[in-house]
Amino acid sequence: MSELNKLLQKFIKLGPGKVISKPIDAQENENENEAEAEVQLQVVVDEEQESLNAKAKDYEYLLGMPMWNLTEEKIEELTRLMNQKREEHATLNKLHPF
Repeated sequence: MSELNKLLQKFIKLGPGKVISKPIDAQENENENEAEAEVQLQVVVDEEQESLNAKAKDYEYLLGMPMWNLTEEKIEELTRLMNQKREEHATLNKLHPF
């Protein structure tokens, strides 16, 4: 009788005109497997999203940087400063090499 009750409940859920092509236990197992696969997929998606968020944080400093930092004049100024510091470093190395 239990199988008949399951079959009737399944028929009621499906509605009129639907055909049950698999045994109820097989459909329940399939539904459980699909639910488990969806959970695993969601875990993978969540991990991927966390990874993307971490990568985005690596570049947040660029979003907060003022636009004047991206000009050609600023690049030239920083290049000049870098060359000046290299000269100072070379001078100090001549005075006291390691």
